[in-house]
Amino acid sequence: MYIKDMLKYRNVWLGIAMIWIVLFHVNIGVDFAPLAFIKAIGYGGVDICLFASGIGCYFSLDKNSDISSFIKRRFLRIGPEYLIFIICWLVYKAISGSLSISMALGNLLGVQTLTGKDNSFNWYISAIVIFYFLAPYLKKTADKLTAIKHIIFIAFLLVLTIPFWSVNNWIIILTRIPIYYIGMVFAKACKSEYLINKRLIFTVSLFSFIGVAALWISMQYFGAHLWSKGLYWYPFIFITPGLCIVAAYVINLIKVKKIKNLLDIIGRYSFEIYLIHIPLIEIINIIINKFSLQNYSVFIWLAGIIPLIIGCIILKKATDACLKLVNRMKPNA
Repeated sequence: MYIKDMLKYRNVWLGIAMIWIVLFHVNIGVDFAPLAFIKAIGYGGVDICLFASGIGCYFSLDKNSDISSFIKRRFLRIGPEYLIFIICWLVYKAISGSLSISMALGNLLGVQTLTGKDNSFNWYISAIVIFYFLAPYLKKTADKLTAIKHIIFIAFLLVLTIPFWSVNNWIIILTRIPIYYIGMVFAKACKSEYLINKRLIFTVSLFSFIGVAALWISMQYFGAHLWSKGLYWYPFIFITPGLCIVAAYVINLIKVKKIKNLLDIIGRYSFEIYLIHIPLIEIINIIINKFSLQNYSVFIWLAGIIPLIIGCIILKKATDACLKLVNRMKPNA
């Protein structure tokens, strides 16, 4: 298996990421310690998404390096869907009495997190805005540098995060730039005939183990600094690439198509799931608490899969319908 063969597992990685992220946000306790730890570090799903995004952005720029064209393509890909969703979310917030003009504008533009104010829909949207603008420059850097210089550059990116310690709305974003860049380096490697062998699997697994150990130690002994000093996210720079490579290698090895196909479908709807699951979880929590349904919470959360699927399909179809309408309204050339 060649490293370039990993690219066909990109949606599988996104599928794993979305399951992990949703599990992290779902308010269900887990008694089995290893599973409880996996649930507690569910933010790692975001790192998988950004690793995959770095790969996608690299190849997009490789086909057409024009910066303005790249930015346009990226925002046309997620912008319409996000706009439709965020308008619905803002209406929901208006009904609940927590809407303001600045909040509406900040979320519509995807920069509310960057302002340091509350009521941001989600920090990930602001991160994507930043990363898309950085992508052309990171891609050029990835193409120019050798292996050792990549490591030095990643270290430089990490040093740049230190002034933002204790600035929670920025540190959660800036600590993810290295994994986004590593995704681009990985994409560059996929252009060559690198063979995935046992030595590579052992190496990336070792780095992932080091990252998991560092994260566990941080959670056990430095809990007060997980957010403020970025200790929650730095370890995923080690964990994520190995996790993705090993996951793809194992799925390819066991050849269970149903699992791959299911993860692939979830991955293709990853952005819709990411958007829909956040307000859905908020609503489910309200219902459980309001009607004292804690004893049935597991069944309610499982039932929540149904509105999640329906919501994703509606959002996708509404976006497609709106885009078709806009295209019809355009004057013919």
